Order: sequence, then structure tokens, then C-alpha cells
Amino acid sequence: MSSGMYAAPAPALRPNSQLISLIEQAAMSNKQFARAVRDTAARHGRDAKCTHTSVQRWRDGRMSRAVPPELIAETLALRLGRIVTTADIGMAGPAGSARSPWTAEFLDDPVELVAVARALWVSDLDQHSSTRYGIPAAALSGPALHWLVADTAPAPVGHGPGAEVTPIDLARFSTTFQAFDLIARRTGGFAARLPAVQFLQSSLTPLLTGRYPGAVGRRVFRSAALAHLSVGRYTHDAGLHGLARRYLLLALSMAHHGEDRVLGAHVLAALAEHAPLAGDHPDTFDLVRAALLGTAGHGRRARAALHAAEARFQAARQDARATALSLERSAKGLIEASSDNDAWLDYFGAAELADTTLRCLLELGELQRARSEFETASASRSPDRLTDQVLAFCLLATAHFRSGEISEACRAVETALDHAQGMQSAAVNVQLAQLARYLDEHRGTGQAAALGRRIRSSQRL
Repeated sequence: MSSGMYAAPAPALRPNSQLISLIEQAAMSNKQFARAVRDTAARHGRDAKCTHTSVQRWRDGRMSRAVPPELIAETLALRLGRIVTTADIGMAGPAGSARSPWTAEFLDDPVELVAVARALWVSDLDQHSSTRYGIPAAALSGPALHWLVADTAPAPVGHGPGAEVTPIDLARFSTTFQAFDLIARRTGGFAARLPAVQFLQSSLTPLLTGRYPGAVGRRVFRSAALAHLSVGRYTHDAGLHGLARRYLLLALSMAHHGEDRVLGAHVLAALAEHAPLAGDHPDTFDLVRAALLGTAGHGRRARAALHAAEARFQAARQDARATALSLERSAKGLIEASSDNDAWLDYFGAAELADTTLRCLLELGELQRARSEFETASASRSPDRLTDQVLAFCLLATAHFRSGEISEACRAVETALDHAQGMQSAAVNVQLAQLARYLDEHRGTGQAAALGRRIRSSQRL
């Protein structure tokens, strides 16, 4: 009889009932789900080695190794229209091995809000994947509705261990963020993003966890909301759309605690504005509707940007009459600029309205008017808004291409590329990629072929 030891049998796998249930709710076969996971990975620039056999292994209870569980959860979230976490799919891993991704919620408790914000900054700076995967547009309606119907929040009072917060502290904090805004306007959101998040961690933490009475607390949370609105915009322009939505949803809750209804509405408008980059533009029109409904009775200047956002959606729906009405309301709001004193509203002015008009006319096929509107936009734009200028030249080139004016289009493309050198902006890259496709249609022309190669070379850097 052999004296060797028998190996203990491997523990039997237990089917992953959580994942099975969600895939069934999504009404997808293993092959369909594998294809959807690969598509999700491709949106993040990854090549997921996933087949129907891989999906069956996950259903049988095996952990995914070749495909991050966050990608599987995001795929289901996009299909089901709600947040799905790695815990929901039974793949969270050992307790404490990873941070739980923050879900799309409206946070009523200021203490919890501060804790969630600080956790997000740390996860972002650590490049933790759980905060970077997508939030489906359908999941944004809940926080928007909560914001719309919420009662006024009690003024937050700080009893933390930090120092007493003063108006000078808040002014210093806001001034620094104006510098980050300038960087983003000149070079794109990518360059401003990480320094801004590091500044949140080092400089906003002592403000939020300091000592302050209710009146000052309102200002603290309002300043925090403005900062998170800015970071959300930078992050969208860096191409990290799920993470950007997390920052903007935090900004919405912070604006509520800062008792700033107009600021909260502009956060909703930002969520809608950046939806085309995230690929779910049609699903966010209700955010603009909620923003306008929630600011009825406020100054027209405060609502001008909201009406401009409304116009973009109406143009996408090919409703020329509604588009014109929204643009008219936006223009009237700017005329009454003296009725609103908040400096942060200066981000939307005549140039931004002209850019919106240009986009709307292009969407509606009114190409001649779109080309003339470009001149209005350029004449009124601040010289530090270089990314806006590049985007406007891209739109002008598009109008020329669609009118069959190839030489004029190529000149506009060349100008856009000259101005875009060194920029890191997802919005600019999307427009340049579209122009590259137009140029391909005319690659028989030497100038068009050369510009197409130049675009592709710039986007490989």
C-alpha cells in the first residue's frame, strides 16, 4: 500500500446567482454579453479577451481574471440603466481589497457627503478603476429629481478638529480654482485635472472639516460645489466620463447644502452638456428640463446658459422653431446681465451663445447662417479660450465640407490644427476625428490627404 498522501479535493464551485440574475434581467445570451463586454472595454481603449465560454465560467462561479470585474459591472449598468457594482455581480473580491465605487446618489447628510468626496479624491489620485467606469445616463434622473423636490437643507455647521474657516480662506481657495479654469481653457481639461484634484485634497479638506457657523458653512459648501463642477468639466475633457459624472453629482449635492439653486441647475446642465462625449446625449434632456423648472423665477442671466443647453437638444431633435425660441431666451438673459451678480456666471457670455448658435445651425443644416455665426463667435471670444476657438474652427470646417467648399474647409482645418498644438482635450479630439473622416472622402486632393495624416499623427501623441 502506498504511503503517499492523497490531495484534498478542490472545493466545488457554487454558481454565481447574482451575476446569472443580472444577465437574465439584461435579456442577453452568453455570446451577446461577451460581445457587450468587449464593446465596453473598447470604449476604455482596452482589448478584453472575452468569449461566451468566459461568460459561462463566470456564471459557474469562477472569478474573472482576464477581464476586470468593473468592466463586467459597467456593461450590465449600461444595459440595465442603473448602477451595478462589483459586489452586485458577486465579484467584489476579499473584504477590504478594494474601495467600493460610489453610486449615483443625492446625498442629504453633509457629513456623509464630505466623507464620500474625500474617498473619491483618494480613489481618483490612486487611479482606482472602480471610480472610472461608467454611470449610465438613466441613473442620473434619480439625483436630478431628488434635487428638484428637496426641501431647503439646514445650514451645515462645522465642529471639526480643523481651524476656524474665514472668508479669506474661501477667497484664496476660489482664486486658485480660477487658475485651474484658465489652464483648462487654454490647453484642455487633461492638464488641469490632476493638479485640481490634488488641491481639493490638500486645501478643501481643512475647509470642510474645520469650524464654522451655518452662514459660513453655506459658503464652504457652495465653494466646494463650484470646485467640483470645474473638476467634473476637466475630467470630461480628459475623456473619463464616468468619473466626471461622479464629480458633478457631488457638486449637485454640495450646491444643495450651499443653498444655491442656480448653481445646482448649472451642474445639471453640465451633466447634459457633456453627454455627447459619453455617448448617451438623447437620454439627458430631462436634466435640462429639471434645471429650468428648478430655477423658475431666478434671474434671466442665470438661466441663459440653461436655455442655450435646451437649444442644443432641440436642434438635435431637428425642431428649428423650438431651437430659435430657446436661443432667443438665452440672448435676452444675457442682455439682463446686471440682474445677476455671481462672478462664476461669467463663464457664459456672448461668445458662448454664438458658439451654441453655430452648433445648432450646423445641426439643423443651415450652413450659410452657421458660417456667418462663426465670425460673431470669434469676435466676442476672450483670447484665453483657446479650446473654444479650436472647436469653433472645427465646426466652421464641418460647415464648409457639408457645403462642398473643400478648399475653405481645409483652410479651417489647418487653422484648427495650428491652434490645437499641445492641447489635451477629448472634445477637440472628437471634432478632429470627425474632420479626418471628411478629409478621407477627399483624399485625392493633396492638401486633404496631408491634413488627414496630420490629424492622425497628432492624436497618436
